[in-house]
Amino acid sequence: MLKLIYKHSSLIFLLCMLILIIVPAMWVSIYNHPCSDDFGLNVKMQGRNIFELVYDFYLTWGGAYVGVFFQALLQPSEVIGFKIVPILIILLFIGSFYFMLHIFFGEKFSFTEKIMGALIAFCLFFLQIDAPNETIYWVMSASAYQAGYLLFILFVGLIILWLRKQYIFKSFSIHYSLLLLFAVLTTGHIANIGLITLGTCGLLIIYVFFKHRHLLFSSFILLAVALVGFGIFFFAPGNFIRGGGLSQERDLIAHLLLSAKTYFSYLTRWFANSFFVLSSFIFMLIAVQKKAMSTTNISFLILFFITLGISYSFMFLPQYTVGYIAGRHIDMAYLFFLSGWFLTLYFLVSNYHQFFSEVSDLSVAYLKIACLIGALLILFPTPASNERKLIEDIVRQTAKKYDEERNQRHLEVMQKKKQGQKYLVLKPLQHKPFMLFKQDLFPTPQHWYNQMFAHYYGLDSVRIEGVDATEVMIK
Repeated sequence: MLKLIYKHSSLIFLLCMLILIIVPAMWVSIYNHPCSDDFGLNVKMQGRNIFELVYDFYLTWGGAYVGVFFQALLQPSEVIGFKIVPILIILLFIGSFYFMLHIFFGEKFSFTEKIMGALIAFCLFFLQIDAPNETIYWVMSASAYQAGYLLFILFVGLIILWLRKQYIFKSFSIHYSLLLLFAVLTTGHIANIGLITLGTCGLLIIYVFFKHRHLLFSSFILLAVALVGFGIFFFAPGNFIRGGGLSQERDLIAHLLLSAKTYFSYLTRWFANSFFVLSSFIFMLIAVQKKAMSTTNISFLILFFITLGISYSFMFLPQYTVGYIAGRHIDMAYLFFLSGWFLTLYFLVSNYHQFFSEVSDLSVAYLKIACLIGALLILFPTPASNERKLIEDIVRQTAKKYDEERNQRHLEVMQKKKQGQKYLVLKPLQHKPFMLFKQDLFPTPQHWYNQMFAHYYGLDSVRIEGVDATEVMIK
């Protein structure tokens, strides 16, 4: 029996990931509903086309013209859409991890190994994200942030293929045109991704110079286009309105230290996670076993510090510009940290390939043991883990009851609206699943969330039962 388990350790690990993490993460989506800004970005209910909505946001709330476009494009007009989009987002995450493995390792990894690696990467990401409700299930947030991440990954992939002269459709002009397009698309999202895109273009120029001892003119054109795209984002009137204007005095040092404190608290948590350590070990074992070392002489320490800087920026910039770090910002920091961390390990193995080659014969046995340990970690999650909370939301039917409450609220609103009522007072939600719940309506009808909800349903005013803050102020 033990020999059988040992022999099929990889399959057991795969089944544990699918049955206890990936499938439940998709399953809970059927209980998802719109919330918060979802009611404000709906094109159908707004009565405007996508470009009008993007232009309005650009002038009044933020410069992420590409991000808002994807938000409006993916924003469902019916409730059923909010149950489907998170599933697509999960699949896109897995697909992005597969794409990165394919770009860096190509035929050195088999299709099955790349799929396995992509599933491990997603589970590693899902288990440590701070706010799955914002990063995966809140459609407005997820579609904007993840679209920016995915476009950047494709942008990097196009650069790598360009350097290898493996052009799309075997045409340099088509490939380069796509690079220029993605340079604009990635800089039109949040500031972090725009700055990372500019940094990538700058590093490309430096790399080509030291590798080939000449300056590549087309790489300067790429940087110039990226600067134009970022300039359109940066100087948006909406950015000045939302951030209080660039002229507003801010204590730079205080924000640097505060965001650094938050960053290092999460950094220690990420490194202390058993599944993170195990996944890093598995990755290095497979790279050694497949002899998938890079011939590019890049120090792993350089990549490690670049990774720290990029992931830190996702906490510093929100803290500095809008005064707070939300769960989605932390999760984006973790997402880029993961990508950079495994790239660092890849070059660590490459830098010391002779040492690792000597232990390659033991990698098969170690890999089977690591897979069994991974299966055990999934089978016995800690009480505070996202896996445990996900299973509890499903088994305890918190997500199902939340779905029923939201459906009942929808019917109540539509019935009262049909009766001619325009000022509604609704009961607060009682069931708040960790995976899905973002926020409820407020007792104050003037709150922006209540106003968006009212506009979405064609009402004059809506609030939940409780003390109205405006009434308290009047008294």
